[in-house]
Amino acid sequence: RPRGALGDGYETLAEVLARAGYQTAGVVSGPYLRRIHGLTQGIEWLQDESASAVAPRAHSDVTNPAMERGLIEFVELRREKGRPFFLFAYFWDPHFDFLPPAPYDAMFVGPDTERIDVHDFDTSDTIHAGIPQSQLDFVLAQYAGEIRATDELLGRFFEVLRARGLWDDSLVIVTADHGEEFFDHGQKGHKNNLYAETVNVPLLVKYPRGVGPPRGTRDARLASLVDVMPTVLDVANVAPAQRPATRLDGRSLLAEPDPDRPVFFELLSTWYAQRGSEIDADTEQWSAVRRGYEKLIVHAPR
Repeated sequence: RPRGALGDGYETLAEVLARAGYQTAGVVSGPYLRRIHGLTQGIEWLQDESASAVAPRAHSDVTNPAMERGLIEFVELRREKGRPFFLFAYFWDPHFDFLPPAPYDAMFVGPDTERIDVHDFDTSDTIHAGIPQSQLDFVLAQYAGEIRATDELLGRFFEVLRARGLWDDSLVIVTADHGEEFFDHGQKGHKNNLYAETVNVPLLVKYPRGVGPPRGTRDARLASLVDVMPTVLDVANVAPAQRPATRLDGRSLLAEPDPDRPVFFELLSTWYAQRGSEIDADTEQWSAVRRGYEKLIVHAPR
């Protein structure tokens, strides 16, 4: 929520690691990762200069260059050598609006693609369910361009870690908070439902040397983002959070797979509408559970 904040009764991964002696740092560009929202509590050094508080600007900004500068600044100038560190990075650019810089804006544009204005993706009447495939292909090309630009940024940063002798002994996890729908079920963006296109996200784990499965292993188990924190604490050999409100529902990815394990999802979508002088809020509650290849979705409009 625009004005929401994480309560002090919860203990973040950064707080747990800081208590164990880790230097904690964050470089973020998403508006909801600013300090006022509480999600970065426990982070000692936070660079959030590109995290706009204003939604329209946040959607149109190109923030990856500032992100890259911040990551390099931490590794080369802010890191306390000899002390283990936790570095959290949140990249906003792959989020709409999809406005990749050159050459990524043309990298995935095909000969039959029709260019359209992709600004204000979430509210634009130009991008709708009946859009011609040639125009939708352009939207998808811009989304792919944003992802490719961020992917290459990560590659450059990983080379910095290698050059500083930090790569081999580091745990590196790359994931996302959501996917995007392009009218797969009649809507665009996210926050709309719990179908696969918005809840299936990448999860790439590079373990420190001597830990985990062999390099290049593809794990077919059903996992969830709630497994990230237990995995980090397991690899770091750090005890879990102590506050009662912070109960870990996930399990370490180093544990043996449980083929019968269910994964749960929930979403409360809120839509605001101006009716006269009043602003009304309409909400929809979504819940889902998946076990193996079976998934149950329950949708309850309010």
